[in-house]
Amino acid sequence: EAIDRTFPASGTVRLLEIGCGSGFYIKYAATRNAALHAVGLELQPKVATVARLNIQKWNLQDRVIVETGDIRERVVESQFDIATLYNNIYYFPVDERIAVLRHVLKFIKPGGFLLLTTCCQGGNPGIQVLNLWGAATAGAGRLPGVDEMVSQLSEAGYESVDAMSLIPGDRFYAFKADRRR
Repeated sequence: EAIDRTFPASGTVRLLEIGCGSGFYIKYAATRNAALHAVGLELQPKVATVARLNIQKWNLQDRVIVETGDIRERVVESQFDIATLYNNIYYFPVDERIAVLRHVLKFIKPGGFLLLTTCCQGGNPGIQVLNLWGAATAGAGRLPGVDEMVSQLSEAGYESVDAMSLIPGDRFYAFKADRRR
């Protein structure tokens, strides 16, 4: 739903997906827009291998590259129309999130945007367990509050930050944050 609400359905788009996992969301976006090209960045080498195999199986290898690495260590070499962080902001400690978001901003072209999805504090019991896991895990962090996430994105330099509830009555949100033109 977040992709459908925010990604253009046609026209050339360059996507940087941070934490691409199996590549499923890239596949969805690339199927929706035949002119979309993507770089999937995955921290875990074995997961990146699965994503590469999936990209080949889905016949997207001409438009999608999967790389292994940490976004915090990636040098800005090119810019993208869209960057995404799906369900992984809690893998970053709370006190590092603004710096991470500021770094991601450098990868986005003027006029482009970041799409970030995450569970937020105060949701169902499963979300509360995820919050506890993040709070108790070294190198990770608790779930953000909705207002806190908007504030962190604004402080990192994004403008026009929109929070969209994706599951009515629960605390799963998409945040679309624009880069200034």
